[in-house]
Amino acid sequence: MFHWIKLRAFVYATEEREKVVQAMKNLVDEEPKIRHAEGAYGDPIEILEMSVKRDRIAKDMIASLPESDRKVLLDTVEDRTDEDSIFHFRIDKQEAYMGNIRLGSGGDVIGVEMKVESYPSSRERAVENMRSFLEGLL
Repeated sequence: MFHWIKLRAFVYATEEREKVVQAMKNLVDEEPKIRHAEGAYGDPIEILEMSVKRDRIAKDMIASLPESDRKVLLDTVEDRTDEDSIFHFRIDKQEAYMGNIRLGSGGDVIGVEMKVESYPSSRERAVENMRSFLEGLL
């Protein structure tokens, strides 16, 4: 169903990196790679990234979302799937730290990208596959 999954989160100067790492590890038990950047006002920002090629992790993450969040993903599947067959959504960073998987919005999130399998590869097939997968979870 999925070729790979990538997660990305930002650690702002007001946050503790260990807590953001733990939030990500509650989703995928891997150590993130860390890059350093600078905010618009010169404040330090760390970018944490993970990438795994285990289909089961992606499936379990979506299945762990509350039914209402899975319904939101289903209702917006076309908008969330890009031309490269990558499905995008965000997880609430604070909820993930507490061990809960919930959709999030704004900047306090963990960005998730999942490469959807489709043969032959096309956005339309990826949308169909993703829709079918989400419908099976409701």
